[in-house]
This record gives sequence, structure tokens and C-alpha cells, in this order.
Amino acid sequence: MNSYSAPSIFIPEDHNSHVSDTSPEICQNAFWSVHFSDTHAAAAFDELHNNCHGVGGTHLFKEAKCLINEMSAPDHCKVAATIGKQFDAFPPWSKLHKFTNSVLLTDFFDGNHFHDIMKLFVFASHNVLAIHEDFLGYKLLVAFRKYVNMVMFETLEVYISTTITAGRKAVEEFGIAINAYDKALSDLLDWLKVDSDSDSDSGSDDEDDPLM
Repeated sequence: MNSYSAPSIFIPEDHNSHVSDTSPEICQNAFWSVHFSDTHAAAAFDELHNNCHGVGGTHLFKEAKCLINEMSAPDHCKVAATIGKQFDAFPPWSKLHKFTNSVLLTDFFDGNHFHDIMKLFVFASHNVLAIHEDFLGYKLLVAFRKYVNMVMFETLEVYISTTITAGRKAVEEFGIAINAYDKALSDLLDWLKVDSDSDSDSGSDDEDDPLM
């Protein structure tokens, strides 16, 4: 049998009273009879693929790279170089991948790398992406921070009622942060479209775009 471990959940005794007369051995899962199967592992939450290789690595980190690439040429080069330099400046640490200044130029396929990138990204980019609260990068970094909080609760090995409540709140806060970023991005795109249409109608010179 595979050595998968499921999280432990402690429920107050009075909350479990409605099932006290029911034996867990009454119902047998049909998949227990399948050779080399582990129903507990199959039903367990896969944090690596859902978050590190999913929400975090495939979506949030990719969105951050797109945001940087959409900046004007001088800003793009400066911001990317600064973030890479600050990633490289992190000292080696046990069970934490060491990244070089080419972190934004490297295509990672290992979810464990994304797991560590998401931990470090806010620290490596806050001074160039989160200049002020109206800055689109600030909204994205708020989502990064809420994501890290959410993952922290999702990867706990022992749960009690208070951590379950806090974990649910972390998931809710992450959703709020994502919606705030999505709205800010949508508002900016609408502004750029209106500004572009007005310039084409008037024939005036293009104005500088707001900081993204």
C-alpha cells in the first residue's frame, strides 16, 4: 500500500454525537478490493497539482510574467532584472529551491519549484510591482499573499475547529483578492480602449499609458 497520509481532523465530541451509534465498518468501499488501489489517497486533496502546478504556477505566476512583459521596454527590462536579482539574493535554505536571476525567463515543469516561487515572489517583487495601491501590480501581489496564506492552511497535517474556520476564511479572502485584481485589470483595459478610440477620432498624439 502506498504511504500516503491523510490530514487528521479533530472534532469536538458533541459535534460527533449524531454518528456515535453508527459503526464505520458497516459500509465497505468497493474500491478497497481493487488491487494496488488506495481510496484514501484518491480522495485526498492534491495540493501539488491543484495549487503549485495549478492556481499558483500556471495562473498567478504566469499572470505576473505577462504583467511585466506588457510594460514599456525600459520598465520591463528594469523590473525583470530587479526581480531576478532579488530572487538570486535569497540565501540558500533547507528544502527551499535556490533560484537565479533568470527565474522569469525559465520554464519550470516541476510543481515543487512553483511552490517555492510563490513563497518568495512577493518579497522579490514588492518594491517594483507594488509602488502604490492603485498600481495593478499591487493588486496582483495582494492575491499572491492571500494565496500563500490559503496554501498554508491547506497543507496542515492536523486540523481542529479553529484552523478549519481560519482556512475557510483564507480561501474566501483569496477569492476577494482575485476578484479585485480582475476588476482592476478590466477597468484598465476599458480605459485603454476608450482612450484609443478617442485618439483615433481626434487624430491627436497618443498619450502615455498609466502605469500597469
